[in-house]
Amino acid sequence: MLRRVVQRASVTACRRACAQPLATRRFASAVASVLAPPARSGGRAAAAAAAASPARAFSAAPGGGTAPPVDAEDENRFLELADTMLHDILSWIDGVEEMLEESDISLSQGVLKIDLGEGGTWVLNRQIPNRQIWWSSPISGPRRYEYDAASGTWRNTRDGSELMELLRNEIFEATGVEIYE
Repeated sequence: MLRRVVQRASVTACRRACAQPLATRRFASAVASVLAPPARSGGRAAAAAAAASPARAFSAAPGGGTAPPVDAEDENRFLELADTMLHDILSWIDGVEEMLEESDISLSQGVLKIDLGEGGTWVLNRQIPNRQIWWSSPISGPRRYEYDAASGTWRNTRDGSELMELLRNEIFEATGVEIYE
């Protein structure tokens, strides 16, 4: 029953479209050409079909372009650098856990969590698609760091500050414990 109602509505809509002025019918034919299968032959018919239904490309990349190709070597290098930095931080602050009994420091799957109890919690994690280390701090808030090959350090994307230097300063401010390399 519902199918018959839909078919009748379609037939009625087609009849109304044919009775309308030429400009409106051109719109209807353009819609029909979009819904029709693509033309198999070349020449004027294919060109007319292409003009009636222009192709539209969509992209999730910023600026409407296409996403850059993923370079596996670049990704592996980033993972090596980020993991080295997170492990270095873990070894540098290993003694803090012994000095502050309410602290808990852990590194798992690229996420370093530094919980200093009342001093606050820092979270550093690698962001593979962005090639960054993201930082969350109870003192300075969220930050993003990129590797600077010239200095061999991780630098803040906004102000250029060095990650380890800021971490040392903030842990000292929160706990009074100084971290040495």
